[in-house]
Amino acid sequence: MGEFMKKVVFVLIIILTLIGVFVYKDDKVDKMLKEEYTSKYKINDLYNSKEIAYRFLSSDEAKIYDKIINEIINFNSKITINLSKYNYNNPYLNFNKLEEIIDAISIDHPELIYFGYPSLNVNGNSNKVNITIHYVMDENTYKNSINLIKDEIDKIKVSTKDMDEYEKIKYVYEYLGFKNNYGKINDPMAQSAYSAFDSKYSPVCAGYAKASELIFNNIGVTSLLTIGELKTGLFASGSHAWNIVKIKNKYYNYDVTQSSGLKKDNNISHMGLLSMKKKNFVILYKNIVPNISYGYDYYKLNNLEFSTKDLYKLKDNNDKYIELRIKDITRFKLEFNNMKDELGIKNYRYNSDIVLLERN
Repeated sequence: MGEFMKKVVFVLIIILTLIGVFVYKDDKVDKMLKEEYTSKYKINDLYNSKEIAYRFLSSDEAKIYDKIINEIINFNSKITINLSKYNYNNPYLNFNKLEEIIDAISIDHPELIYFGYPSLNVNGNSNKVNITIHYVMDENTYKNSINLIKDEIDKIKVSTKDMDEYEKIKYVYEYLGFKNNYGKINDPMAQSAYSAFDSKYSPVCAGYAKASELIFNNIGVTSLLTIGELKTGLFASGSHAWNIVKIKNKYYNYDVTQSSGLKKDNNISHMGLLSMKKKNFVILYKNIVPNISYGYDYYKLNNLEFSTKDLYKLKDNNDKYIELRIKDITRFKLEFNNMKDELGIKNYRYNSDIVLLERN
């Protein structure tokens, strides 16, 4: 075999190896989501976790996870982790590792509706890290709150029992979208799934995503809570939580937080209903998610994609509000004033390329 052919074979082997790695990763996560699994930590009856994040931790990381979640289950507010016991000898370098483990608990257990947020600080120059857990409700309130969520989910079960996967996902998106307004990011309750069920509160992205996860788990939709960053959309450029949902053996991004983006009167945005591409999201823990596809786009399914020049086709549409995607949004903004009177539109609001037109 000549030198050139040897190089070609070597490159092919590398490519096939890389393909194998990615397929293995995707197949592993998908298999974990498919298989029967009994949660190690059965917190309450709201959710049966596959504990995907937990199962990807190292043995030492899993021990820290075990310690922290057991303290949370018992409503303990003060936790001290001696990192040297778990082969971590520099608390400053491993501070982020503790945050990752707490993230894993949040991803795996959205049913911890009383868990607010943690505060971490290093105990002097030792290997001990103090964690203060802030709770958003006491134990008695927690028990009543579970019943409220159960009642809501039971109603959703009845309403969705004859729906296919996409119809169920759309129903949950609209249920949470119409029911809620985006809350205050500094409100600890807004991080809890409970905030999306009780009208006294308003969720932020974590609350929306955790509530979605609880509902999906109870109505037969395979899903996974995911955290990272949002590049475009409502509240882009900051840390973000959303869901990955499964339809016909493929996974899609579902971000019900976007429902608040163009909300006005009795209208919500469907931007987050499987209509955002992979490039819109930065996944923080890529190893614990399956391969994500793009499809079931709400605007394509409902013939709501337009170029600016085609908007005149809407002249006979008498709806007060029209939500659509405009493929050339820059041109639309430039030409709006010249066409609004003929179209009978007095105003518009937009989020990325999604536009809400308001008629006169």
